[in-house]
Amino acid sequence: MKILRRDLKEGIVKVMVQDREDCWHLYSVIERGDRVSSVTYRTKKDKGDKARSKKEEKERVYITIEVEDKEFQKFTDRLRIRGRIVEGVEEIGAYHTFNVEPGMELKIEKDEWKRWQLERLERATKKHPKMVVVAMDDESATIARLHEYGVEEVATIYSGRSGKMYEDESNAGNYYQQILSKIKAMNVPVAIVGPGFEKDRFVEFAKSELKDYIVDNVSQAGMTGVYEAIKRGV
Repeated sequence: MKILRRDLKEGIVKVMVQDREDCWHLYSVIERGDRVSSVTYRTKKDKGDKARSKKEEKERVYITIEVEDKEFQKFTDRLRIRGRIVEGVEEIGAYHTFNVEPGMELKIEKDEWKRWQLERLERATKKHPKMVVVAMDDESATIARLHEYGVEEVATIYSGRSGKMYEDESNAGNYYQQILSKIKAMNVPVAIVGPGFEKDRFVEFAKSELKDYIVDNVSQAGMTGVYEAIKRGV
């Protein structure tokens, strides 16, 4: 998050949203009765008695709403803020919803800013390293992304293992490659955990392409192993 303006005498803080974590911080800070302003799109109203076209035009407008409700959709990039329009267009009193997402600028006005709210926004400007946890054994690997607001299960990859061993080396290689591809696409530090030695075999396979990783033991694969790793402070 970027803080673009801070004028506490006027009760105004203006911010730019940069990622989904910022949406979570704003959800915590914005309250009922706040005035939130931003650029948005509204259906263009026809003048006079002209019939409305089948394809209604949208126009870019800058409006202010008085907040009545808000909703944060976890593991998406969006925060919804709903309220009555109090400034900016002719339909004063009509309802509008801001769908807040990265790249959007918001002006927030409060009668009084609480210290913890300002500290929360300040904390959001300092980027904390994100992390992925891979909890794996020789049958499956669960990949989970850690957020400030929770743990997102990204994918579970199955090895296709038959019996006590892989049918051939190519099966193991395919399993490891699928895990590696998912990790690389997220481009964040990774904790590779699990029971037994499968995690170590994976690291041996992938270490030339992994930049920032740790390896640790947990008792199980799957989300159970992910949460065990988090409790242990990986």
